[in-house]
Formats: sequence, structure tokens, C-alpha cells
Amino acid sequence: MKKYLLDTDTIIYFLRGKKKINIKNPNPSLSISLITYAELLYGAYKSTNQKKSIQTIKDFIKTFNIDILNLNQKIISIYSKTKANLDTTGQKIDDFDLFIASTAIFYKLTIITNNLRHFSRIPNLQIHH
Repeated sequence: MKKYLLDTDTIIYFLRGKKKINIKNPNPSLSISLITYAELLYGAYKSTNQKKSIQTIKDFIKTFNIDILNLNQKIISIYSKTKANLDTTGQKIDDFDLFIASTAIFYKLTIITNNLRHFSRIPNLQIHH
């Protein structure tokens, strides 16, 4: 079974009905980073209908049996090393995106994202678009 980490933008596009999540493997294992969960909740709290938005997120996570992956010291180490390496070459990537990518690298997950501009510059990251 192939294991995937969903990026925040992928979930938002899906929930808004703008894009499907195209996975050819039957019964894939889906996860999100704790950072993605925080970004989703932030968006929900900014919305005009907070209660409905929060429930939509909870329903999405439950329906697709999505695991929420916590950060740990090894993920922080991957993040720090990758950020330092990118900084030395003048490449800036949003910290949240880098934490999400570091989570995918640590757990050996393929990230599903529409944000190739950032994620394609991160070494050792498996990307599904």
C-alpha cells in the first residue's frame, strides 16, 4: 500500500470542489502533518462560518481515515538541515512548507501537492502532482 502525505493546498482545493485528489492506488494510506492541520483550522477560524468549516475539516479527516502526524526531533533536524542548505544557495521556502516536507521525508511518504514551485526544490522528497 502506497503512503501519502496531503499538502494543505491539495486539501483546500478538494474541499472547495476545485480539484480531485488523483491517486491510482486502491485504499491508499493518507496522512497530514500537524502543520497542515493547524493551517486548515486557521482558515476555518477566519471563515464566516467557523463551526461549519471546522466540521468540514473533521469530516474530511474521518471520511478518508487520515492520520495526523506530530512533529518530533528528527523531523526538526531534517527541517533545520534542509533550511540551512537551501539558505546557502539563496533559495527561500516557507517554513510551514518545509516542516510539511520534512514530515514526509521522515515518514518516507509521497507528498501530494499543487505547490511544485516550493516542494520541487527540496531534496529527498517524493512528490505526486
